[in-house]
Amino acid sequence: MTSVHTSPAGVSAPPGPAASKFGQTRNFVRDPIDYLDGLHRQFGDIFTVTLVGMPPIVYVANPELARQVFATDRSVGEAGKTRADFLQRMVGDNSILVEDGESWLRHRKLLGSAFHARYLQRYREQIAEIAAAEVARWTLEQELVLRPRMQVIALDVLLRVVFGIHDLERVAQLREMLPRLTAAAARMETVAFVLSRAAWTGLESMLRKIPGSAAARFAVARADVDRILYDEIERRRAAPDIAERTDLMSQLLRASDDDGEKMTDLELRDGLMTLLEAGYETTATAMAWVFERLVRHPRVHDRLVEEVDKDDKYLEAVINETLRTRPIVPVMPRALSGDLELAGYHIPAGWWVAPSVPLLHGREASFDDPEVFRPERFLDTDLPRGTFLPFGGGRRHCLGAQFAMLEMKAVIPEVIKRVRLRTRAGAPPEQQRGSHVLLTPSEGCLVIPGKR
Repeated sequence: MTSVHTSPAGVSAPPGPAASKFGQTRNFVRDPIDYLDGLHRQFGDIFTVTLVGMPPIVYVANPELARQVFATDRSVGEAGKTRADFLQRMVGDNSILVEDGESWLRHRKLLGSAFHARYLQRYREQIAEIAAAEVARWTLEQELVLRPRMQVIALDVLLRVVFGIHDLERVAQLREMLPRLTAAAARMETVAFVLSRAAWTGLESMLRKIPGSAAARFAVARADVDRILYDEIERRRAAPDIAERTDLMSQLLRASDDDGEKMTDLELRDGLMTLLEAGYETTATAMAWVFERLVRHPRVHDRLVEEVDKDDKYLEAVINETLRTRPIVPVMPRALSGDLELAGYHIPAGWWVAPSVPLLHGREASFDDPEVFRPERFLDTDLPRGTFLPFGGGRRHCLGAQFAMLEMKAVIPEVIKRVRLRTRAGAPPEQQRGSHVLLTPSEGCLVIPGKR
């Protein structure tokens, strides 16, 4: 059955399933990839989904429609608003993940000054050393869940390269605290997903008073991390070598806006938490997917081993093909502050519009044999704009995209040159599973490292 949505102006909005909000939410939570794929087959490149606790969401699965959605970043589209309920308690009010308008633009420029391409290559050797040290700790011929090991690497990169912390005791504290904080935040966001902001705010305030509750654990974890970050910011400001330090945190401390104003301690804290939220689990998950794909495609694995010391071309193609077939972030929504006309439909203010990355990456019109894992499609090929969107689009394109690619290019060779990964005999490909706001390997990428 089909439900026809009617906007306040009397013009039909995009069609969608006739199931109730609860039915749609159940199907979406159970398997978002399969559910949206089915709706795409039924309704075409634009359709509406209504979930509990959220405004109607109009999904688009066409590159031109996605381009029009991203173009709303300069008018009625608000990406920050779509994330605020889920992320604000974690990243703070001054995070580009939850901001819109002038405050977003100011903080984007400040953070962007530390991510300039000319600075990034200096980090590659340091990241490779972190990866090599982690691989050296693996036990050969014993099954290993790889995603948590990639998280260990990504966390060390965050602490040593991004935060620039070298005090071993402090590093050890944050290694324990930050995963605890992100896990507590994920539990909170799962509950917030099905409640209105007003209802959740009242419930959260009450739950924080109950020892052991998710809200109480989150509050404690955030206070622990904040205490160390603020102390580190104070120490760094007073450091005599601050002008020479090359870590991203020190660069942010030196950065100033168009009026010559530097970031406050609170803005710095929120900026660092933004880098944690945006670049820790996402990059670790992407690397886990690369290895999950490699162990199931020996031809690709062997070619990568042969070419990885020559240049990055095939390595980058492997990463891109992984991000195409196994996107990490499935959707990139915008909340509408005003009405939007899209594909002949009227979408009212207050609704969301969202390009669906899996649907865009799986279009036969964009990619021949889209279900086939073939990195060669990215070699010497200029893809039409809007067909490949692993890091989003429009003005809200991921600020750390180049750093994430650099990290993967540094880590993946260190693994494949030191161990030969394989799976158990007959192990099927791992499925995409919703975890937090990411799509992760269903078994965490189970592999067996062997002697190279």
